Amino acid sequence: MNDRSSRRRTMKDEETFGI
Repeated sequence: MNDRSSRRRTMKDEETFGI
């Protein structure tokens, strides 16, 4: 949703978003 938060949590979001 937020590019700033997504850039800071890319490892934790990877499990939820799969980036």
